[in-house]
Amino acid sequence: MKIFGGIILFLGVILSFFGYTQMNSLENQMGRLVGHNDPTGMIMVGIGVVMGIVGIVLLLKKNKSEESKIA
Repeated sequence: MKIFGGIILFLGVILSFFGYTQMNSLENQMGRLVGHNDPTGMIMVGIGVVMGIVGIVLLLKKNKSEESKIA
């Protein structure tokens, strides 16, 4: 489960980075200049943040097998 959490965290960071880059691209800035609003970058950042949080939770979550070894 920790490997899956790490993968989800990594993908969330990458998706957030691409969304941030999309929001600040020259094409998007020129579009905003003429009144065209493209929410793609913001959606990518939002989904990336959610994926990152889920990944962190999965990384920090203890498995039932780990709890039984401790007890």
